[in-house]
Amino acid sequence: MFPELEELRLGPADLYSARGPPNLSKATEASDVIEKEGEKKRKTSLLNVKQFPKLTTLHLHSPSNTTMEAISRKGLFPPLQKLHIYVSSPYWLRIIQLSAETLDTLIVEAPFGFVNQVPTSALKKETTLPRLSHLAYNNFDGSVRPLPFPVLKTPVLKSYEEVDVPGVAPWHDDLSSVTSLVFGNPESVNWEKAPRVTYIQLRTTPGQILDNIVSLYNNEDLCTDLVTVDCIQVAHSLDVRVANTAKLAVQKRSVATGKSIELNYYTLSEYLQKSNDQINTSMVGSSAPSLSVRHSHFAVLYILCV
Repeated sequence: MFPELEELRLGPADLYSARGPPNLSKATEASDVIEKEGEKKRKTSLLNVKQFPKLTTLHLHSPSNTTMEAISRKGLFPPLQKLHIYVSSPYWLRIIQLSAETLDTLIVEAPFGFVNQVPTSALKKETTLPRLSHLAYNNFDGSVRPLPFPVLKTPVLKSYEEVDVPGVAPWHDDLSSVTSLVFGNPESVNWEKAPRVTYIQLRTTPGQILDNIVSLYNNEDLCTDLVTVDCIQVAHSLDVRVANTAKLAVQKRSVATGKSIELNYYTLSEYLQKSNDQINTSMVGSSAPSLSVRHSHFAVLYILCV
């Protein structure tokens, strides 16, 4: 048993580190126990609540299909709150669906060289996540081939992030309650999908920043609650022309609507330095966290599965 484990990270075998803790062999054996539900019988999840009573955060970074299948069993599936999952097995969508009622954070990633093993018919079946407040979809494969997009209903979603997804952003349609949008390298953005957004971050090339800012500010009826825009240019030196044009577009809209909008324009290195400074400032006066590991009493556990 892992009675104190709150967060678990499972990665592929080829990333094995000798510093890693023992594998989940005992938990795997326990998952083969049959749970009785009325007249039905079913195998329990590898991460069932009897073995992991406090588990709320799970990272699945391409463990084996065998491990993913064992996790995706419905019996005693844990009430996850945060899930970070790669689309690299036939079982990733099922795990999202089993977590749907309890998740508040979901990060879906397409890893390099992924192969979609989930049928299109399953992806088109709508899944409602009634508590989800943060959703992210990241394409680290880097290609422009079609990505496996599940249809998600997110009635209370507050923040949404999308990185390197080809085509018109955002891919997710249910953004009516979202107040924060973050886009990395969007080809173009359909701003009409997020009518209540107050914060926008664009991380991309100067040309894409300019195209998307102009498309937003040329229409005063789009994103009428907008307060702050952060433009992060992925180039070593600041493109002064683009920065000035973007700021001028914002100023014109502010004058036309009577609503002040703050626009910040950074290079990527400037933004990272700013973020690091903020983190360091917030840590001043606080003691560094300590981690005590004793037998199976882990708060966070990193395991690399075969």
